[in-house]
Amino acid sequence: MPPYKNWGCALLATWFVTFFVNWAVYGGDPFGLIFLEVCATFAWLVAWASWSLFVRFRRPHEAKAPHSDQTPAHLWVVAAFVALWYGFSAVNQVMVPSADFTYPLWVDAASAFSLLIGIVGAVLLAVRSRHALLAFGASFGGVLVTTLYQSGITLRPDASVTDMILFAIVSVVLPVALALFIYVWRMRARGYLR
Repeated sequence: MPPYKNWGCALLATWFVTFFVNWAVYGGDPFGLIFLEVCATFAWLVAWASWSLFVRFRRPHEAKAPHSDQTPAHLWVVAAFVALWYGFSAVNQVMVPSADFTYPLWVDAASAFSLLIGIVGAVLLAVRSRHALLAFGASFGGVLVTTLYQSGITLRPDASVTDMILFAIVSVVLPVALALFIYVWRMRARGYLR
């Protein structure tokens, strides 16, 4: 198997190494871990896309591959955007203590799950895996649960301005998660994801 086909193993190894680097540098701080994981994932996406382009342009004399084997450039741009979008959201969730907003544990769990599976979805999208659709569907479900809970808080008469601002933020995340799900669904329908 050519070395550029083992990029998924390289990403898992990178995540494993950053976990131990976090303990050495940040002393196990969750913010440090998420920061390192997001940086490692983004660096991996850039390296993978660069290597894929290098392999594609290294052999210009060969016949072009069928339509389903050609990766459109916008797919990598979207994958990088998704990694940054969910990565910064994960950093924000760690930096802003949920105790300030008194969320139940299941809402925090749904939010954290949607962020984690969104980052995994970005990686799956970058490697053109058909399982990216499942990841973005699950991420959309987590965002939907968080949005429904937040809308219930803002409809109460004693809702604070902070609750309403958070609902506005979450209401922006929901359409983005839905748009990403639709995008991945269309890429899979067109045969770009295998």
